[in-house]
Formats: sequence, C-alpha cells, structure tokens
Amino acid sequence: MIAKIIAYGSHRDQALARLRRAMGETTVIIEGGVTNKSFVLDLLDQPEVIDASGGHRLDRPGSAARGAGW
Repeated sequence: MIAKIIAYGSHRDQALARLRRAMGETTVIIEGGVTNKSFVLDLLDQPEVIDASGGHRLDRPGSAARGAGW
C-alpha cells in the first residue's frame, strides 16, 4: 500500500460524501500502478454501506477488537 484515504464528518452521510469526493479526485501517477478505486466507489454505493446495515468484523461476537476500545 502506498496511500490510504480517510474521511470523517459530523455524521455518516457527510463522511461518505467526503470519501466519495476524495476517491473521485484521486489519480494514480505511478507508472504501472494499480488501485482498487473502482471497487471502493462501487462499495460506497451499496445500501449496506450507506445505512451501515452490512456489519463488519468489529460487529461479530467474539471479535478481539470489539472490546479493545474501537
């Protein structure tokens, strides 16, 4: 990994909008560089991501990170 984009906002919709904008404005300038940009942009349009209903590893019972202040 060469770069990571992190977005935040006062609410989920604002953070997602900022992340979409940042991803849309990102360009790879390393010759032969590949990205997962199209995957992330597609993912950001999924209803489960928009409304946070899809869950993730931190939501799973027994997850080591669950009680670690995340």
